[in-house]
Amino acid sequence: SGTQDDPYLVQSGADLAYIARVVNGAAKGTANFSAKYFKMTKSIDLNGNQLLIGSYSAGTVFHGYFDGNHCVVKGINATQSLFGMLKDGYIKNLSVYGTVTTTEKMGVAGLVSYISNSTVENVTNYVNVTGIQQVAGVVGWLENTNTAYIKNCVNYGNITATLYQIGGIAGFAKGNIMNCTNFGNVTSTGNGYVGGVGGATKDSKGVRSNCVNYGNVQGTTFVGGVFGQINKTTSDCYG
Repeated sequence: SGTQDDPYLVQSGADLAYIARVVNGAAKGTANFSAKYFKMTKSIDLNGNQLLIGSYSAGTVFHGYFDGNHCVVKGINATQSLFGMLKDGYIKNLSVYGTVTTTEKMGVAGLVSYISNSTVENVTNYVNVTGIQQVAGVVGWLENTNTAYIKNCVNYGNITATLYQIGGIAGFAKGNIMNCTNFGNVTSTGNGYVGGVGGATKDSKGVRSNCVNYGNVQGTTFVGGVFGQINKTTSDCYG
């Protein structure tokens, strides 16, 4: 029934494709699956087929709660994040593998391009991501200082961009990043704001705590081991 006690079960690529059809076919800004719960019961191989749940550029949004239940989505081969936009929900307990490459100037990541008033937690990204700006392993653009969170996430993917706001975990962040670790290489050939964990957090007052970077970070300006640019003191972060 889609409640917390009786979630919709996601058992195959066809189930993910159904979620994508509903979200992508809706009008811009529609609250698709609002307050509905989903739970994976087995790992899914997309076999290189593109599957996009929502779109940052089109404004189609997933508003639900998605529990990966410690399963894997692999075989991602896409021009956008697995989830385009997440609002008023969460994605948790999931690992993703594959490749994402985009030529659009937009937030992009292995998992989700843009989140607002939502939480991404216990996600591990193995997707290699190539984009232009707001490029990351887990979340491209993190909105809302007080109500958006990335927690306990890890990135192993290599992140590459041609402009700015590039990070292993988040590209541009106004929200909170806690207990996250990056192992992937983060590279920008453009204007900067490059960090092992977060790229640009310059407009943010959110919490940045207990974050670690082990990856190589390369860029031109505003380059940091953990954060490329930040206007708030971090705690217990190193890289």
